[in-house]
Amino acid sequence: MFLANPIGLDSVYSNNEIFAAINLALLSYIILFLVRKLQLIKLRVTDMIVAPIAFLALWLGQFSFLVFAFAEGGTIPLVGSQIARVVGLALFIHLYYQVSKETLNNAPEQTKQS
Repeated sequence: MFLANPIGLDSVYSNNEIFAAINLALLSYIILFLVRKLQLIKLRVTDMIVAPIAFLALWLGQFSFLVFAFAEGGTIPLVGSQIARVVGLALFIHLYYQVSKETLNNAPEQTKQS
C-alpha cells in the first residue's frame, strides 16, 4: 500500500464519494437497461427478474454509503450500506444457481435435438 500511496499525497480512497456517485450512475443505467430488456423478451429462467433487484440492492448500498459520507458518520447508513451489498451478492448467487440449474435441465433436451 505504501507504493500505491506515497507519503505526502492524498490517499486513493480519499475521494470515495466521487466513486460512489459514478457507481450510482452506472448501476442506474444497468437497472434501466435490464428492465427494458425484461419487458421485451419472454424469459426461460423464471427467476431472471432477480437480476434488476440485485442491481437495485447494490444501488441502495452505494446510496447509503453516500448518505454515510455526507452525514459525516453515523452507524445506520454504514450498516445499511453493508447489508444492501450482502443482499445484492446473495441475489446474484441465487440467480447463478437458478440459471445453472436451468442449463443442466435443458442439456439432455439439446443433445437429443442434435
